[in-house]
Amino acid sequence: MKTIEYWQVEESYDRDSKEIGNFSSEAVAEEVATKNNKMYRRVHKRTFTIFDSVEDFDNNTREKIRQRALAKLSVEEKIALGVK
Repeated sequence: MKTIEYWQVEESYDRDSKEIGNFSSEAVAEEVATKNNKMYRRVHKRTFTIFDSVEDFDNNTREKIRQRALAKLSVEEKIALGVK
């Protein structure tokens, strides 16, 4: 599994939006967004995940990740968090 975090610059105008570019640095994305037409451009942080197998995908669902996190907590920590 590979996870990539990046920043996407998008330009929206009159119900139409187009992707300007994807950047590895937030500072660069902000610079591009404010360069031209800054009123219509926005920066979004995005996460892109590539799974190597079906098992890899199944083990990274929200429910499975939650179960693994809860397994690490002690009984006292679960009570403090209100988790049964």
